Amino acid sequence: GRGEDPDAGAMTEGRTTTDDRDAEPLVVRDGLRATTLKARALDVAMNLVIAKGPDGVNLRDIATELNTGPASLYYHFKSKDALLAQVAAAGFRALEAAVIQAYEDEERRAAIRACGYAYLRFMGQNPMLYKLMYAERILAGHAVVRSAEQQAFATFARLIATQDGDEEDLRNSALTLWALGRGIAALSIAADETEPGSGRVLASDAVSGLEVLMGRPVRGTSR
Repeated sequence: GRGEDPDAGAMTEGRTTTDDRDAEPLVVRDGLRATTLKARALDVAMNLVIAKGPDGVNLRDIATELNTGPASLYYHFKSKDALLAQVAAAGFRALEAAVIQAYEDEERRAAIRACGYAYLRFMGQNPMLYKLMYAERILAGHAVVRSAEQQAFATFARLIATQDGDEEDLRNSALTLWALGRGIAALSIAADETEPGSGRVLASDAVSGLEVLMGRPVRGTSR
């Protein structure tokens, strides 16, 4: 109907949609020129999430910026949440890449510190994206996001395990850091529900606390 919100669900029957599992990989702010409508839409959505948070994403606004109509976006994404799920999955891939890069760049530093600092830095620099990555309806409702998180954690744990030390202790340390990150996301989301905007500050403070526990601050974190 004319008064319906196109962000609320899929297109009408008869319109072809693409399952969110088929979406193309996206790297956060990778500087590459997006050429397809799908890739351009994901790029715009990613920038909106980073700047305004998940609630700042509106399919009408994205369509306007891309000089197209909402129907064109629904050809690639069956709903707004399907689009956000692809952004969340891209966030986990970017987190995984950041951890790998830190591990490769810090050969003389213990793996748990190199990878742990990279994880905290990512959280501190991308609080709104991290909030989306652990939004319950997105994580629970889209296999593509759960798979991306599992892959990112597997890489995180594998790299930490290369450090000298007890294998079980290292695995448990990786799990603990990851779980603390999830907890920070949950607290941030809950805070925003009662006081919009407060989640970013809470996440920043929690990351700072983890930095202290790990021994020293991580450069580059910001509110």
